[in-house]
Amino acid sequence: MNQAGLWPSGLSHADWPDARRLASALHSAAPALLFGLRLWASVCLALYIAFWPELGTAYWTGTTAAIVCQPSLGASLR
Repeated sequence: MNQAGLWPSGLSHADWPDARRLASALHSAAPALLFGLRLWASVCLALYIAFWPELGTAYWTGTTAAIVCQPSLGASLR
């Protein structure tokens, strides 16, 4: 390892993937990741609210939240 103890002796910074390409890939995937996070949060919240009063068919709330959720904000209001 080098003097900092972070890199094995056979590897250098040049052996790692280009950080700019990685940042570019994450930047282009950000909208899809945010949509997935919003969808997951809305379905979990809908299921929590429906299961709390012990509704008989609470699973429909998660399905409805997933159907209503659109990739762009405000699309379901149009």
